[in-house]
Amino acid sequence: MPSELTISVENADLLRAMDALGPAALVFTKAAARVTADRIVGEAQSRVARATGETAAGIHKEETNNGDGYVVRDTNRRMPELPTWLEFGTSQGKKGSHSSLARPFFFVSAQLEAGAHDRRMHEAVQDAIDAVGLGEGMAA
Repeated sequence: MPSELTISVENADLLRAMDALGPAALVFTKAAARVTADRIVGEAQSRVARATGETAAGIHKEETNNGDGYVVRDTNRRMPELPTWLEFGTSQGKKGSHSSLARPFFFVSAQLEAGAHDRRMHEAVQDAIDAVGLGEGMAA
């Protein structure tokens, strides 16, 4: 009785699907990242302390430089450092200056969205896997 086992597999389809996975995943993950960025913007705008509304209006998302995702930024054209001062507080420096307590709005908004973002990214990658034919429904 022979003790040898030979298996022959045609892997061209598998390799094509694996090559397509990266670009496909980017389509799905970028869409999921857009949802996360929009939710962080909304949450941060609702949490930020406001006197004039300029800082809340300056919270926005931008596409990353490489186009793979989004970044959320907070800006205030009149007082560029104000978002940082609000987030972390200030301590008295020179005579006549004052200190203020931190009133976090930015990072706490991102932390609140972390779990949902993780779930969205897992789903996006699975959707990409399915889209290129590598998922559970892969033909035998």
